[in-house]
Amino acid sequence: MLAALPSPVNLSVAVAQPIDPAAWVQTADYPPIAVQQAQEGAALVRLHITGEGRVDDCAVVESSGSPLLDLTTCTLVRHRARYRPAADSKGRPVATTDRRRIAWKLPQDGTPGADWVPRAMSVAVKIDVDMDDKGAVAACRSTKTKSNAAELVAILDEMGKNLCAEIGGNEDGNPMRDTRGKAVPSRLTFVISADLRQR
Repeated sequence: MLAALPSPVNLSVAVAQPIDPAAWVQTADYPPIAVQQAQEGAALVRLHITGEGRVDDCAVVESSGSPLLDLTTCTLVRHRARYRPAADSKGRPVATTDRRRIAWKLPQDGTPGADWVPRAMSVAVKIDVDMDDKGAVAACRSTKTKSNAAELVAILDEMGKNLCAEIGGNEDGNPMRDTRGKAVPSRLTFVISADLRQR
């Protein structure tokens, strides 16, 4: 479930202005699964915009009718959307919200045409697991390292969070030891990757 948006911290006088919103979601971003299943629709989303003009949260107000298109919409907008920030009465940038409707529509013949050019998709999520000197998990962080595919980002981000949640309960009591046999803190780093290409 998409997270609820925080309330704006200030009332704005100058409203936030979107920068090139047509570039936020493009035809080539259409999830291949949604194309295969002929999914279409328009998602109305509410965005929380920071004082720096970035979108740090997105909530679906009206669904497109496709959970995948809804998820892809918010993932893309959070990564790509930029605004000229709203400002208060003294001209200082403030956080605010905006609503945008993002439409997903297949070509009229119902199949991808010349204007739909799916690119190869790849994503990698790095996970760092910090262990203390007793062998217990002290911290686990999931960080997206590279991506050009919103739907893969969403899937692997969720995998990373779930994995960290599972690892967080692990206390195996088997710490790493230095050359003198002394138990020491350690870090385990691994990468989950996915790649989709034409055969």
